[in-house]
Amino acid sequence: MKTLSLRAALALAALALAAAARPASAAGSTPAPADTFKLRVSGRVQTLYQYSTPDAQADAKLHGDAAGTRARPQATSLLRIRRGRLVLDGFAYDPRLEYNVQLELAGQSVSLKRAFVNWRLHGADAQVRAGKFKVPFGRQQLTSSAQQQAVDRSLASDEFARGDDDGVMLWGLPAGGRLEWYAGVFNGEGNNRNSQQDAFDQYAARVVVSPLGAVPYTGPALDRPRRLAVSLGLNANLNGGWLYDVNGVSGVQSPTRTCTASGCTEDHGDDARVTSVGVDAALRWRGVSASAERFRRTVDPRQAGLARREARGWYAQAGAFAIPARLEAGLRVGGLDPDAARGMDRVREVTPFATWYVHGHDLKLQADYTFLSTETADARTGGASGTRLDEGRLRVQLQLQFQPPR
Repeated sequence: MKTLSLRAALALAALALAAAARPASAAGSTPAPADTFKLRVSGRVQTLYQYSTPDAQADAKLHGDAAGTRARPQATSLLRIRRGRLVLDGFAYDPRLEYNVQLELAGQSVSLKRAFVNWRLHGADAQVRAGKFKVPFGRQQLTSSAQQQAVDRSLASDEFARGDDDGVMLWGLPAGGRLEWYAGVFNGEGNNRNSQQDAFDQYAARVVVSPLGAVPYTGPALDRPRRLAVSLGLNANLNGGWLYDVNGVSGVQSPTRTCTASGCTEDHGDDARVTSVGVDAALRWRGVSASAERFRRTVDPRQAGLARREARGWYAQAGAFAIPARLEAGLRVGGLDPDAARGMDRVREVTPFATWYVHGHDLKLQADYTFLSTETADARTGGASGTRLDEGRLRVQLQLQFQPPR
C-alpha cells in the first residue's frame, strides 16, 4: 500500500501541476505544423586504450609459500570502444513535452541505455520525467560520461551511484538554477532489468543549493566563468531488495520457506533494507573547477541474526587550464571501504589526469594514470597482519561527438 500510495501521489501531483500550467487557450487548439515535432540526432564515440600493471609481489602477498600452481600476475594491454552512443531527442505535440532515447552501440549487441519523456509543467521550476533515466544521486554520476574531467568516474561514484533505472520523478530548477530539487520512485533493480523481485521500490531525493549562480553538471570550467560559483548538494536513496550478499552465501539468494513435520522456518535470503546518503560540493571560477563527494551506505538484513553492513567512500578532484589554453591538468584522490566492520579491505586511488580540448567536448584527447592501492590480508603472516596490493593503470581516450544546435 505504501508503494501504491507514493506512486499515486506523484501521479496526482504531476496532473495538478500540468493543469495549472496549461494555458486556457490551449484547450481545443491545434499547434502549427512547425511546432508539432522536433527531432535531433546526435552521438559520440569514445575509443579507449588501457595498460594495467599488477603488483609484482602479489603472489607472495596473497599466497605466501602455499603449495600449488598459480597464474603469474601479468600486465595487460587493451584497446576498445568504451562507449558508442546514438541519441535521439526533441519534443512531440508541445515544446514542453520532450523525449530522449539513447542507444549503446559498443559491445556485442545494441542495448537501450536511456529512454524517457520529460514534461515541463511550469517552465524549469516544475517538471515530471518518466521512463529509464539516471537516478538523482551523486553529482559525478549525474555528469555525462562525455563531460568528465578524467577518463571516467571515480571508484566511489561507481560504487554508490548506480546510474540509470526505470521510474518516475518530479524535479525542478527554480531561481534560475540556484536551487535544484528531485524526488523519484524507481524499480531499484538497475539498468535494463525490466522486472521486480519484490514489492519494495527505490526512493531517491536530491537537493542542491548554488547561492552565487547555477553550477553546471560538467567536469571542466570550459566557459571560464569570471564570477565564482559554488554548489552544495545532499542525496538520499532508500531501497529494499536483493542487492547485496548479506547471508554469506554466494549469489543472490531469494527468500525461502522450508516446512517439515515439526513446523516451518523462513529464510529471508539476501533481502535487506538499503539506505544510502551522499553530500557533494562543486565550484567553478575562471579556468579552475573542483568537486568532492562523500557517501555512506547501510545494509540491514531482514533475516534475524545477520549483521548490519556499512560501506563508505569519497573522492575529491580539481583541474585547471594552463598554457596552452586548451590543456587542462588536474588530480583526483579517493577511497572506498566496502565493509566498515572488516579490516584490510579498503581501496585508495590517486589519479593525475590531463585533457586536450581540441574542440571542447566534441573532440578531446584525455589521459590519466591511476595508482590503485588495495588492502588485503598478508599470507606471509597467516593473515595476522595486512598488506597492500599496488597496481597501476594508464588510460588514454579519444572522444568524438556531434551535436546539432538546439
